[in-house]
Amino acid sequence: MRAAVITDMGKVEVREVPKPSIEDGGLLLRVEACAICGTDVRIFNFGHSKVKFPWTTGHEFAGVVEDIKGLPDVDLKVGDRVNVDPTDGCGKCEYCKAGRASLCPETKAIGYYYPGAFAQYIAIPPSIVRAGGVYKIPNDLSFPEAAVTEPVAAAINGHENLNIKLGDTVAIIGAGPLGYIHSIISKLEGAAKVIIMDVVDDRLKFASEFGVNLAFNSSKVDPVEAVREATGGAGADVAIVACSVTQVIEQAMRMVKKRGRVLLFAGFPKDRSKVEMDVNLIHYSEIGVFGSFGAPRAAYDTAHKLVASGAFPAKKFVTATLPLDRIAEGFAMAKAGQGLRIVIQPWA
Repeated sequence: MRAAVITDMGKVEVREVPKPSIEDGGLLLRVEACAICGTDVRIFNFGHSKVKFPWTTGHEFAGVVEDIKGLPDVDLKVGDRVNVDPTDGCGKCEYCKAGRASLCPETKAIGYYYPGAFAQYIAIPPSIVRAGGVYKIPNDLSFPEAAVTEPVAAAINGHENLNIKLGDTVAIIGAGPLGYIHSIISKLEGAAKVIIMDVVDDRLKFASEFGVNLAFNSSKVDPVEAVREATGGAGADVAIVACSVTQVIEQAMRMVKKRGRVLLFAGFPKDRSKVEMDVNLIHYSEIGVFGSFGAPRAAYDTAHKLVASGAFPAKKFVTATLPLDRIAEGFAMAKAGQGLRIVIQPWA
């Protein structure tokens, strides 16, 4: 089979590699679509502590069940159209038992620990299958659309502690794909006003497509003042940090009202993860600050329903599809912020 293999930082080759074998209780998936995530771009350009090159990444994917080995108690068969929750854990710790394998001390994931889906076939480990991580998708949902399910699940997880209510105002810092996913989920939860900001004008052009009420370039205006002005001086109920820039964290604290909630959704590079700020902002204004990493199975369940039903407009997020041979171009497009989700189709 053919697979995109990252051989070193900034270098990727499409190679002929052996088709993966499957363990008892696992399945073989013919990959029809795999979206390029920001994490894939970071691994390609800068490497990752858990990834050793040569390696194939890709964890936002969908395809067709090609082969099954010993799954008598699972409602899956050859030919089923599916997408997959890529996260795996030990299955024994308190986090795994609570359905939160992404927090497991031994967490594993397709694309990091297991070979990823920028390939024509991928083996799905038995532990993911047993845990219910393989989801059937309807015939009228395209594979590229189904591949968007994983980032939707990650965003839903981030919203768990935000308690967005009818009429709330949500400010989102970062108008990348996840920023817009957060905007849609906020609206589904009842937010009356969604404000999104970025330092790149081109990224703001999607705002009107996703129900954003106000979009602005935060390098041209004071973002805190802009949010305060848009809310009559009150501030937002919720602020979501969806970009990997530590300088915006204090801005997020200042743009929410007292008892507001702030979500640190984006991860930060290890050499730029420390921040100095006035913690009295949190103390005296009783601001709730939350982190978010990955997605529990319940969030993936919800994301699957939203995407499969069309309640989440996944089609609008697929702004480009490319064959496997053009994956280097896809990485470059994603790094440059061109479009929302660029999807690789290994058989195209």
